Amino acid sequence: MKTDVVVIGAGLGGLACAADLAGRGAGVVLLERHSEVGGYASGFVRGPFRFDVSQHCVGGLAAGGSLHSLLDRLGIAGDIRLETPGTAAVLWTPGMRLAIPNGSEAVRAALGDAFPGDREGISRLLGECSAIHGDTVAGALTGDTRRLIRGMRLAGSRTFESALAPAVGSADLRAILSLPWNLIGLPPSRAAYSWFAKVLSTTFIEEARHVAGGGHALARAMADRAKALGAEILTGDGARGIALSGGRVSSVETQSGRTIEASAVVAGVDPWTILDR
Repeated sequence: MKTDVVVIGAGLGGLACAADLAGRGAGVVLLERHSEVGGYASGFVRGPFRFDVSQHCVGGLAAGGSLHSLLDRLGIAGDIRLETPGTAAVLWTPGMRLAIPNGSEAVRAALGDAFPGDREGISRLLGECSAIHGDTVAGALTGDTRRLIRGMRLAGSRTFESALAPAVGSADLRAILSLPWNLIGLPPSRAAYSWFAKVLSTTFIEEARHVAGGGHALARAMADRAKALGAEILTGDGARGIALSGGRVSSVETQSGRTIEASAVVAGVDPWTILDR
C-alpha cells in the first residue's frame, strides 16, 4: 500500500488531521489499534446504557468558539446536535459545595462571589488564560504565526503553579482551578502554563456543550467526513514501526505486518511511544 501521509491514532486530533489533509487532496491512511475510533471520545455499552470513556462535555463548540471553527472548516459543524448544560461543574471541598455555571462571565461571577478577596486575581488569571488559548488556537488554525507566537510568549516557560500563586491567595480556590490537572497528567507544579491555560479555557471559560449521543457521535462524524474526503481508516491495526530512509520517513509497518509506503507521518500519540518506534 502507498499513500502520501500516515496518521497514527484516531482520537479527535488524528481524525481532524486526516479529514483536513484529505480535504486538501492528500492521500491519507489513518491507523488505530483500538477496534473503534475516538480515543478519549469513544464509548462502550452496558445493557441499555452507553457510556463515554472520558469526554462528556466540550468547550468551544458554540458558534465562533475554537472547536466550532475547526468543525466548520472540516464541514461537519452541522452534522452534530448540541445541548447546553446550565452548570459546567459541581465542585466539592471540605465544608463547601460550589456549582460552577456555564459561561465565562458567569464563572468569573460565581468564583468571585465565593472568594471575594480573590475577585480581581480570578478575572486577571482567567483573562490571561483566555488570551493564551485564543491566540494559540487561532494562530494554529489560520496559519497566523505571529498570533501563535504571541500566545506562546504570553504563557512563557512558566508552570501553571507559578502563574496561579501570585494571582490567587485562597488555597481552596487554587485547588479548584487546578482540578483539570487530571486531564493533563501532570500536577500544576510541573504542567506548562501554556497547556493548562487551554484546558482551563475549554473547561471554565468557553461555554461548554454536550454532544447529543456522547463523545463518540463527534468522533463518528469526523470519521465519516474523513472517509467521504477519501481517507482510509484502519481500525484494530496500530503502527508497530516507522522506517526512515536518508533521514526521512519512507514507510510505516502496522501491527498486522502490513507495510504502508508514505512520505510523511503525523503521530497523534505521545512522543515516548513514537521514539520507541
